[in-house]
Amino acid sequence: MNSLTFTCEIITPMFLNGADGKTPELRPPSIKGALRFWWRALNGHLSLDDLRKQEAEIFGGTDEKVGRSKIVIRTSHSNLHQERFNMLPHKKDNESPSPPQAYEPSQTFTVTLALTSTRKNFDLDKLESLFVLTCLLGGLGKRSRRGFGAIWITEKDNNIFSMPNTLNGENGILNLIKKFNPHYAIDNPTTPNKIQLKKPSPLNGQYSNDYPYIEEIYIGHTPKSYLDLVKGIGSATHHHKDNSNGSANPRFASPVYISAIKDGNNVKSIVTKLNYANQKSTPTTQKQSDLIKDALK
Repeated sequence: MNSLTFTCEIITPMFLNGADGKTPELRPPSIKGALRFWWRALNGHLSLDDLRKQEAEIFGGTDEKVGRSKIVIRTSHSNLHQERFNMLPHKKDNESPSPPQAYEPSQTFTVTLALTSTRKNFDLDKLESLFVLTCLLGGLGKRSRRGFGAIWITEKDNNIFSMPNTLNGENGILNLIKKFNPHYAIDNPTTPNKIQLKKPSPLNGQYSNDYPYIEEIYIGHTPKSYLDLVKGIGSATHHHKDNSNGSANPRFASPVYISAIKDGNNVKSIVTKLNYANQKSTPTTQKQSDLIKDALK
């Protein structure tokens, strides 16, 4: 099997629980689930039939003809330190006397990714790009859509790895995204700090509203400490609370996904706006725009 080994740094507190639902535990299934989510979000241009077929070929499925996942993941870490951290750090008055445990930032772990076989549309280069995008755009564990559980790759196969930290350019995020989907471009010149989906016309059944594919990506303006970042994101989420930005009842995950990227010794927000895949309501686009604007400060 061809494989890649990445050294990853935790850059915001990670609430990643094990079987008991309380004790932090870093396991391959959590990483595989994140890879699957972002693969889906990158491939909105596929029809639903093609999406399901290709996803099953890569990540496995219940069909006997499809079989197990072609991706093998191993993780390694030595006694990652845990700390208690408030999941809602912007709400000082509601602090729990015993907040949940989280993996503390600045610690590292390794992830080894391997493919048991390649597919026409998915090889080791695609797997690497998918993992990098997953670390850039998302996170692991609870409240990963609100800045927690963010990861930064520091090494690949024991060599220094340069993570993309811009949207455009030779080592920009856009180049990685285009390996999966050609329909993205920098929204220039009005907002050059935004990657935007440019849907082809006619759509021919593509870009279904049934699942959350990527529509826009932004990078924040101001580097800050991880504590200030998650406080600011929490405050923005509270201030712009609306079903359009996610709801607990009925359960609907927010289509505005806010994570973090490194900038020197500090971090900046990175915001991904996903397609609003809730068929039971219409989004309030102004509320989504306001949340994105405040999260980028």
